Amino acid sequence: MDVVTLGAALNGSKKYTDQVAQSLMGGVHYRGSVSYYADLPNDATEGDSYTVKYAGTSGSVADGTEYTWGYDTDAQDYAWISFSKDAYSKAETDDTFVKKVDEYNAGKTVLQGTSVTIDGTTYTVGQGAEVFNAYSANKAVGGNSHAEGLATASIGYASHSEGTNTRAIGVSSHSEGDSTVATGVNSHAEGQSTKASSATQHVEGKYNVEDSNNKFAHIIGNGTSNNARSNAYAVDWEGKIYTHNSNTGFDIQSNYIEFPNGQRLYNSSTAPTGDIPDGSIGVGW
Repeated sequence: MDVVTLGAALNGSKKYTDQVAQSLMGGVHYRGSVSYYADLPNDATEGDSYTVKYAGTSGSVADGTEYTWGYDTDAQDYAWISFSKDAYSKAETDDTFVKKVDEYNAGKTVLQGTSVTIDGTTYTVGQGAEVFNAYSANKAVGGNSHAEGLATASIGYASHSEGTNTRAIGVSSHSEGDSTVATGVNSHAEGQSTKASSATQHVEGKYNVEDSNNKFAHIIGNGTSNNARSNAYAVDWEGKIYTHNSNTGFDIQSNYIEFPNGQRLYNSSTAPTGDIPDGSIGVGW
């Protein structure tokens, strides 16, 4: 199958370099020709390419202009992107073309010192910040940071965001999934709308209760919305386990359970004064 080559398009139609690189990740598939621009299909798939044989009355393009359906970075929307008939050739296979596009789109480094606004705050881009995939929608501002997916942002130094609408804010933080936020240094947030707000904290699940006091090392959220956050499970830095949003942790290696009032239920027939021995309240381990 004939395809438009990346190298020829770059040399012959410099104006559209970014559109070519961004639009053709899956390859350009030549579908044939139509008589006029109005005859181009309304249900095209990204990468579909047609030759429009006649300019018609518009006079804006020459006879034989090639049009490819892809993301137009100027219009910020999908559109038919045009190339003059001398700006391309159809001499390579799909596999060769895709390989060239993959090499060209290994990532785009954001110009150091550029001002970028994310969620209402303006940042100055650090050295080595890099974006992938949706180049206009993803933002990378931290030095050596990396943003990929769709509408993601990497703000912290050496941070990494991926998925959809995620934010990696802390130094060396990592956010993935959908609408997750990793604020703590070396933190990791994944799942749906989780928040990892303390250093070296790992959060997963969905809509967890935010811990910005570094109480927990690991949290699994089971909330249902931003206004109904909840934790199914959490582990603090001493290894105590907290379930169902409890403020009281249980150490499975100890021989007692401590209640919120400080009183302890012991796994033995005796207990210190003021505490409860096993069996005295009909509870046994």
